[in-house]
Amino acid sequence: MVQESLRDDESGPYADRVVFRVDTIESPMEPAPIDRYQIDFNPGGSIDLGWLRAEVENINSFPSSGDGFRVQSRNYILRERRTHFSWGADATQVEFYMQIGESVAQIGGVLAVEHALEELVAKLRDRFGNVRFGPVVDDMSDAEIEAQAINLVELNYSVPAYEQTLVETGSNEQENTYSGITRGADGTTYGVTFSIRGGEAMLVAKFRRPASSRS
Repeated sequence: MVQESLRDDESGPYADRVVFRVDTIESPMEPAPIDRYQIDFNPGGSIDLGWLRAEVENINSFPSSGDGFRVQSRNYILRERRTHFSWGADATQVEFYMQIGESVAQIGGVLAVEHALEELVAKLRDRFGNVRFGPVVDDMSDAEIEAQAINLVELNYSVPAYEQTLVETGSNEQENTYSGITRGADGTTYGVTFSIRGGEAMLVAKFRRPASSRS
């Protein structure tokens, strides 16, 4: 059975777990996520939903000039759900789901969203301790990783794609990064590590190893 939780007290509803998911989108008419993030923590007690809701909405605004009010800077849609699970074990979960728009497809806009989320996470950690936060990246296929790696090598080392041979690809789930190693026609080895932000590959690290230094 799944039902709405009624386990409230004076300090707010009880929650075993709170999940806040954020998708950056172009518009409600084009809702495919550009970037995705998730904040997840376990209060294991009462939670002030009014305070939390206000802090969640504040990631889309900034303080105005000294009058105590905030000015909205991004368009967004916020949904909220409380669910009580009673199926063997018993648990109550609070979920927030936000879609943020308005030019967030640009790298600067995406980084601004990440910064606002990091500030919210810092406040949550002050109150609740362990709070998990990070981007949610859909799995890339080996072919997609290969294409991005070859393109980054070409951009960073001016080695044409047709002169590169793939050596290997990889991924790091904890850091949400991908990697690729290719070899040029002269035997030089190139490596790149990248993440996906705003739908684009952003270089995290790179290396170049001449053929003469290969063991």
